[in-house]
Amino acid sequence: MPEYYSIIRDSGGFLCSTSKVEGFGYAVVEAMSCRCPVLTTDSDGIRSFVLHNYTGKIYSIEDLKSALEEANSLLTNRALRQQIGLNAQQYIHAHFTPRKYAKNFINMLRDLGIHNI
Repeated sequence: MPEYYSIIRDSGGFLCSTSKVEGFGYAVVEAMSCRCPVLTTDSDGIRSFVLHNYTGKIYSIEDLKSALEEANSLLTNRALRQQIGLNAQQYIHAHFTPRKYAKNFINMLRDLGIHNI
């Protein structure tokens, strides 16, 4: 998928996630790690990594006018989309490292009562 997200980014496009419910949003994170701008609904876990107008854009699922305005800004404001893409990539690489993921996974196992790790 990284090749596709890079092609989308380079073409001036973005990833639009329209989920009503999103647990973690792996597709969004993967796009962000490729500097592909994202526009996403305000659903569940998204706010843990999409920071509006910093690492991506968020809209309320009920507000289609806002979604169109946000999409248009990503399509027409090259400097904004480049900055959001760079911020997103840096944020993902800083906050979702394999080491942090492993540490959180081990902590989850310990919370479940598995202590022989």
